[in-house]
Order: sequence, then structure tokens, then C-alpha cells
Amino acid sequence: DKDYTVELEMLNEIAKSFIAVTPNNPRSLPAEKLAKAIRATGKECVAADTVYQGVEMALAKGDIVFATGSLYMYEEVKKALDVLSPKQ
Repeated sequence: DKDYTVELEMLNEIAKSFIAVTPNNPRSLPAEKLAKAIRATGKECVAADTVYQGVEMALAKGDIVFATGSLYMYEEVKKALDVLSPKQ
């Protein structure tokens, strides 16, 4: 229920590619719908079924990762990072 197109326009200028995720929230935009909107701008985008899967895919790219979304999604990203990339 948020207008994400403005954010997409800004991020599209600086991002090489995107990974769209579906956070565990009933109000979440489905990843595939977001990915379709991103692809329509000409950028590469893959859809992940979960935030955890998206974080895993992002880390595998070995590049700078920028996660944006709600605080609920941030919590999911942090938990995934704690498991996938624990502090040494």
C-alpha cells in the first residue's frame, strides 16, 4: 500500500541490479510484482521468496549490498545476516 515508484526511480540511478524480496508481513508487496516493476525500468532483478533467501543471494554476489524497506524487513535482514555472516 506504499508508493514505491519514487524510491525505485532514485535507486535505479545508483544500483546495478536488484533482488526483490517478500517480507513476512501481510501488507508486503509480493517480490515478483516488485521485480516486474524493476525490470520494466531496464534493470536486472531477481525475485526471492523470502528475505532470508534474498540476503543469501545478495551475499553470494560479493558486491555492496543495500537493503531498503520497512523496519520489519530490517529485522528479517539482520537475522539472516547473523546466521549467514556471523561476526568472527
